[in-house]
Amino acid sequence: LIHQDRVLLVTGEDVATAATLKISLPPSAALPAHRLAADFGDVIHLSGYTLTPAANGLRLTLFWQATGTPAVDYTVFAHVVDASGNIVAQSDAQPLSGGYPTSIWSGGETIVDEREIVVPPGAPGAYQLFIGLYHWETGERLPAVSNGERVPDDRLLLSTISIP
Repeated sequence: LIHQDRVLLVTGEDVATAATLKISLPPSAALPAHRLAADFGDVIHLSGYTLTPAANGLRLTLFWQATGTPAVDYTVFAHVVDASGNIVAQSDAQPLSGGYPTSIWSGGETIVDEREIVVPPGAPGAYQLFIGLYHWETGERLPAVSNGERVPDDRLLLSTISIP
């Protein structure tokens, strides 16, 4: 008969991380339909995006490049905003639905992040699509720079869209 007891650590917990193993993403052949150059903080670069209709709204694919390893896990936001500045639809999630957090990114790595933005029915019109990154715990946004200038509210305007 084998008896196994958990041994408490100095912290009072009975588990600890001994090592972290990163399994890198496989290379993607996908290319953005729209190229751009925007930087978020000093370690995340957006090289482009693809925007297509989806069953319930929009499918947005963001092409991130790590220029270093971010210190924390950032959440990506995508906001669909009406002419009055109201957010009518949004998608807030870590890259790859939380499956590849920014804190494990390595410099030079490309991350293809696909997400859906559900747009409520019955809201036809012209809208703007903004994106950005923020630290979930504090709500603080990463500084967003495009064409050498910081963008207002640290949210980057990707596109003006028309919803039928």
